[in-house]
Amino acid sequence: MNEPQPTPPENPGEAIERIRAEVARRKGSGDELPPLPAPRKKTALQKAVEALDRARGKHLKAARWPRLLRSLRRNQEAIDEALISAAEALAREAEQMARLTGPLAMQQSALLSRVRALSGRVAELEARVEKLSAPGASDKDITG
Repeated sequence: MNEPQPTPPENPGEAIERIRAEVARRKGSGDELPPLPAPRKKTALQKAVEALDRARGKHLKAARWPRLLRSLRRNQEAIDEALISAAEALAREAEQMARLTGPLAMQQSALLSRVRALSGRVAELEARVEKLSAPGASDKDITG
C-alpha cells in the first residue's frame, strides 16, 4: 500500500541549466546530427508490392475472427483499393517496359543484319585464306 514515491530531481533550475549548457556545448562543438538523406521515390513496382502486402495483411487479419464478425472486421474497401492500386502500378510498369523495349527491338534487328553481313564477309576472307594456303597458290589467286 505504501508505494515508494519517485525522488524528485534536484533543483529544477540547476537541471535546466545543465541541459542548456549541454545543448550549447553540442552546438558549439559541431556534434550536430548528420542531415537526413533525401527520400527515394518508389518505383511503380515497389508500390504494387506494398499494396498487395497491405491487402494480404488485411485479409489474414480478417480470417482470424469468428465467421459472424469477419464481414464487420475486414475492410473490403481497403482491400479493393490496394488491389486496384497494385494493378495500376503493374500496368504503368508494363507500359514503361513496352516503351523501353520498342527501340531495343529495332536495334536488335539492325544488329542482326550487321552480324549477317559480317558473317558473309568472314566466310569470303576464310575462302581467300584457304586459297593462299593451298600448295602452288599465287598472288593472282587472291585478287581474282
